[in-house]
Amino acid sequence: MQKLLIANRGEIAIRAARAARELGMTSVAIYSAEDRSALHRLIADEAYQIGEAGHPVRTYLDIPAIIATAHTAGADAVYPGYGFLSESAVFAQAVIDRNAHLVKKHRTATDDGAAQIVKTCGRQAWRACRNEIRFIDEQLKVFVR
Repeated sequence: MQKLLIANRGEIAIRAARAARELGMTSVAIYSAEDRSALHRLIADEAYQIGEAGHPVRTYLDIPAIIATAHTAGADAVYPGYGFLSESAVFAQAVIDRNAHLVKKHRTATDDGAAQIVKTCGRQAWRACRNEIRFIDEQLKVFVR
């Protein structure tokens, strides 16, 4: 993995960008028009505005726009962070269809659909061990070992 698109915002995205940098990976942030001054956008190596102004929540859930941005940026891995995208089998399938690695947190019961897609498609889902890992930077270090 060389370039990581971080499909999240705020502290989660900041930690992921820092971890990527420590591991020698290029970080790519997405951001809404309302987040144009947000720290996660500013510390990432690259940043792309997606979505339309006035709908910041929709921006971070717009799977087609996120996948298109991963393609445009040349990202070979996508990290959804926590929340809806991390539990979405549709998102997992979209990442896999783009031939990118899906960087995931530890497995939870809600990951069953995404895990099945990854298994079926023969792609590797990068996942931390079953133990709870608190920080994104620690998770990413586990993924690339």
